[in-house]
Amino acid sequence: MLSATVYNDESSWSVSGIEAIVSAIADTSNLVWIDLTGPDEDDLDALATGLDLHELAIEDVRKHGQRAKLNRYPLHAFLVAYARAEDGDMCEVDFFIGPNWLVTVRETNDHGETFPIADVTRRYERIRSLDPGVGFLLYCLLDELVDGYFGEAEQAEDALEIIEETLFDIGPPSDGTLQQELLELRRSMITFRRRVVPLRDVVLSLL
Repeated sequence: MLSATVYNDESSWSVSGIEAIVSAIADTSNLVWIDLTGPDEDDLDALATGLDLHELAIEDVRKHGQRAKLNRYPLHAFLVAYARAEDGDMCEVDFFIGPNWLVTVRETNDHGETFPIADVTRRYERIRSLDPGVGFLLYCLLDELVDGYFGEAEQAEDALEIIEETLFDIGPPSDGTLQQELLELRRSMITFRRRVVPLRDVVLSLL
């Protein structure tokens, strides 16, 4: 069943079911955060109907593998980004951004892992009094997401250092394994660049 966290100036609480979520959003003093993992198709359909999410944005969520982008629709904005999952590989994260609500759709990568949000949730709940609006929650999520890029870059640097040490210490192996590792590293960095670089323009358009 769909669930969400509702924040207001005084407290926070959880609600379940699309009717309760829509009711919480109707009170504009609330900020409502709905987080989906996967996502479940029934939950996505219920949200699309309950929040009047644009059909083109829903189609993008179902397609997977979209470039990082920001689309603005009459009732909400839709953002596609990529984050570092718990296993170190990249995964897609989609955002529906409304006046006082935010939907995060955390897609699984090839290993079934998603973008972890426990740290960003604790951080937001600790400092949300600074700015109770949806923009600040989105900022906290994107900040955590971008921080993960440094981990991805460090992982690539470590792999390159190992290859360099192998070359200098024992020379290139005759079985071609080193060439294969370099090819895989190159492919990984090309994919990383394709997913990350477009986000720069997306973030600038939000400022």
